[in-house]
Amino acid sequence: AVAFLERLLRDATPEDANGTFFSLINLLRQTEGPDAALARIDAALSDNQVQDQIRQTLRANLLFEMGQRDEGIAAMKATLDPDETTLEGIELSKAQAALAQMLLANGDEPGARQLVDDVLAQDATHPNALKMRANWRISADDTTAAINDLRLVLDRNPDDAHAMVLMSNAYGRAGNQDLKQNFLARATEISNNAPQYALMQARVLMDVGQYLQAENVLISSLRIVPGQVEILKTLGQVYLNLDDLPRTQHVAETLARIQTEDAQTEAQALRTELVARRLGVD
Repeated sequence: AVAFLERLLRDATPEDANGTFFSLINLLRQTEGPDAALARIDAALSDNQVQDQIRQTLRANLLFEMGQRDEGIAAMKATLDPDETTLEGIELSKAQAALAQMLLANGDEPGARQLVDDVLAQDATHPNALKMRANWRISADDTTAAINDLRLVLDRNPDDAHAMVLMSNAYGRAGNQDLKQNFLARATEISNNAPQYALMQARVLMDVGQYLQAENVLISSLRIVPGQVEILKTLGQVYLNLDDLPRTQHVAETLARIQTEDAQTEAQALRTELVARRLGVD
């Protein structure tokens, strides 16, 4: 697949080159790891006599995700330097929103808020900026304004699973548990039962005692990502709540076959609970 994308990139028109390059980098991250992706970006930048600032923003994001936060932030700020940048329009807003997310993750909320305001002044429907503002508004209990922001996001992209999770949070904060569950279920469906969304939905269902529904969500996710430790751990908790000890035992055995420290720890925790249930706590 990597070789195929490399061939596509060689033959791509200037209009298609960036999209193909992004696909290549994402594939490298998934199959060979972030170091391989970073090396490919650096190779592309060194091949260009004129530095490609869109690819520089991709490099900055990757550095940040790899844990080199200060370097990633510095690289993104350099790309956005008013005296140097060639970014404009949508690409400029995307880079500013990406920097805002970096700053927020790094503890600089005032800097992030200022950038979000700048982005929304240029594009009032920018999805990432709206989602960040909506999250702040949810935290401040301004749920009506947050819901309005998120409706704009979903009008632009009805399949934005992250926006649906935020919408679920907003409705939950507003006290509407039915809509909270509905939006989480939709996010899980759209994401094809991705673990992060399946776990959120399952935990909400467990909180209201809907353990069989939670089981269905978790098993559907395991079909997509067999052996995902956090999904298995939560499924074990579902079975314990149902007092279904044979299925709890099966989950513990599945975890025990996964040779990671996290999986072994969770397997032992379930086994300990099984002993307590069968023999009594004493």
